[in-house]
Formats: sequence, C-alpha cells, structure tokens
Amino acid sequence: MKREQKQLKTKLSIIFWVNLITLFAIGIGLLYLVGVTGKSTNEHDFAMERFGIIIAIIVIPLSLKMFYDKYKKAKEEEIELFLRKLQTLFTLRMLALDGVIILNFIGFYFIGALNFIYMSGFTLLAFAFCYPTESVMDPEEKKIETEENL
Repeated sequence: MKREQKQLKTKLSIIFWVNLITLFAIGIGLLYLVGVTGKSTNEHDFAMERFGIIIAIIVIPLSLKMFYDKYKKAKEEEIELFLRKLQTLFTLRMLALDGVIILNFIGFYFIGALNFIYMSGFTLLAFAFCYPTESVMDPEEKKIETEENL
C-alpha cells in the first residue's frame, strides 16, 4: 500500500470513529434528556414515526449501493484520481447515514417516540459496512482477485 493510500485510510478512519463516537454521545445525551418512556399519543406523532422509518429504510441501502457502484467505476481510474473519488464517496455515504440518524434524533427529541432511537440504531449498524479497509484503498487488489476467478 502506498503512502497516499495509508494517509487516506488513516484520515477516513479518524473521520469514521469521531463521527460514530459523536453520534453515540448525542444519542445517549438525548436519551438522558428526553427519557426512555414513549410519550407519543396523537396521530401526527405516529405519522412522523412512519416517516422516519421509511426514510431510514430507503437511505440505508441506497447509500451503500451508491458507494459500491461508484467505487467499481472509480477503480478503473489512476490512483490519485481514485483516492480523491474514494474520499468523496466515503464522505457522501457517511453524510447520508448521518442525515438519517440526525433526523431520527430530532424526531425523538420533539416527539419522544422510541422508534426513532430504534431506527437510529439500525442505521448505526450500517456503519459496519463503512469502515475504510486496506482492500478498499487498493484498487489493484480487487482486479487481481477478479482475474484469478475467471
């Protein structure tokens, strides 16, 4: 792995962990402030819960699929361009998942329904697929594996 790839992996790993720890801290803080009792009672609150669930169900697979498709195309580029595209793709994927979590946190804060916290938890599970690994940073590794399988 080249020096640029290692630097990018380190940078993306730091962003990943800082992001994850920040989201956990905000979530725990909201649970402490609002409490864990479900207090939503009217139909508007239930509609907002459904909206939060639908947004999470749509954005999680969409962001993961978008990253994978764009990553496959970027592997064919030169290494410098590939690393720039990879950083952009990584950032966009994290922002999409962060957006879902933040919307759920806002919904939980104002409505108090635990479904928002559950969907935030499911979205946090999607972060397991977002950690930058060495094999993702090296486009040549995937090409070799693919050629051997043919």
